[in-house]
Amino acid sequence: MKRKFAILLLVGLFAFTGCASTNTSQTVSPSKKETMAASSTDYTMDDFGKLLSETEKLFSEETKDFSKDQLYTQEAYDKYVECSKKTGLPVNQEITLHGVKRDFGYSYAYSVASAENDDYYVGCFPTEKENNQFILVPDGKDITVRGVFSKDKDSYGTLSDAYFISGIPYDISYENNVDSIVPSLSTEKSNVIVTGVVREIYDTETFKNTLSTYFPVNDAYNPDHLYLSKTVELGLDDEAESLPVLYFTYNPDVTPEIQVGDKIAVNGEAYDICDMLTADGSVRTNFGVIDMVYNYYKY
Repeated sequence: MKRKFAILLLVGLFAFTGCASTNTSQTVSPSKKETMAASSTDYTMDDFGKLLSETEKLFSEETKDFSKDQLYTQEAYDKYVECSKKTGLPVNQEITLHGVKRDFGYSYAYSVASAENDDYYVGCFPTEKENNQFILVPDGKDITVRGVFSKDKDSYGTLSDAYFISGIPYDISYENNVDSIVPSLSTEKSNVIVTGVVREIYDTETFKNTLSTYFPVNDAYNPDHLYLSKTVELGLDDEAESLPVLYFTYNPDVTPEIQVGDKIAVNGEAYDICDMLTADGSVRTNFGVIDMVYNYYKY
C-alpha cells in the first residue's frame, strides 16, 4: 500500500511542478549498441516482482511508525536501500524489465507489469527523448523497458529516465482513427488510443452546460467526472465532417500546450455519453469521452 501511495504522490509531484515533456518530434530510443554498452541487470516482471514484494514487506515493517511525509525523506530512502540490500533488489541502478504495458496516472506515465500477477508492477517515468511514445503502446502489449530503479528519495520503487527497448509500434506515422474508435464505444469504459485533430478547446464548465442542455446524454455521463479546467474536442481531419468526436478534459497548468489544429494521440478509458439516430433509423455513437488526460503524443 505504501508503494502505491508513493507512486500516486510521485505522479502528483511531477504534475504540479510542470515536469510533463512536450512531444514535438519522433525521436527514437538509444541504439542497440548504446544499450548493450550500458551496465544493466535483466529481469522479467515475475522475477522482479517477487524481489520487489519481499522488499516492500520488509520496508513496510521498518517504517510502520513513519508518517506519510516521512516516507519522502532521505531517512525513508536510506531504509529502502537497507531493505533492498537484504533482498537483492537493485537500487540506483540501470536495469531492464520485461513485462506488459499498463497505463496509470491518466497517461502521465505508465507501468511495466507482470501479465500473470497484478501486484507485480513498476511505475515508469520516461526520459524526454521518448517524447511520450508510451501513449502509442496499447495497454497489455509486451514491452521491454530500461531505466534507473529507485534513483533517489523522490523516486524509490519506480523506474526513472525510462525508455523502450521494444514495444513501440514500428510505424508511428499519423493516422486519424476517431471514426473507427468512437462509434465502437459503449457506456462501459474501455482502454483506447485515439488519434485525431484538435477541433476546439472549451472552458469545461461551459462545455458541460452546453452538453447537458442541448444533447440527450445517457446515464454514463457524469459531469462531476469532468473537472479539469479545459476540454478538448478531438475530431476528423475533414472540417466538413463534424461527427464523431471525442472529448477529454485537461489542466493547462500541467499538460503541455495544446492548440487547435494539433494532430495528437491520447490514451485512456473512453466511453459513450450520447447516442444519436441516423437517417436510416439506426443508433450511432457520435460522442465519446475520456474523463481526463495529463499527457499526449504530438505528431
